[in-house]
Amino acid sequence: MGTAGVVSKEYSLGTIKLLLIRAQSRSKILLSKYITVLLYAVSIMVFTFLVSLVTGSIAFEAGA
Repeated sequence: MGTAGVVSKEYSLGTIKLLLIRAQSRSKILLSKYITVLLYAVSIMVFTFLVSLVTGSIAFEAGA
């Protein structure tokens, strides 16, 4: 779903034409966008985990 949003945004802005003119294949372009969205999602999950870990340790150590 995230990759579809990235591609549709590029289509609406007209920047997809610049990508498709180059010698790269469409599957390579879509794969790179998919990997980018995947890395973004993983980084958000890691950040959320770290924030909740720090917040939980502060909250539960302070109450003890």
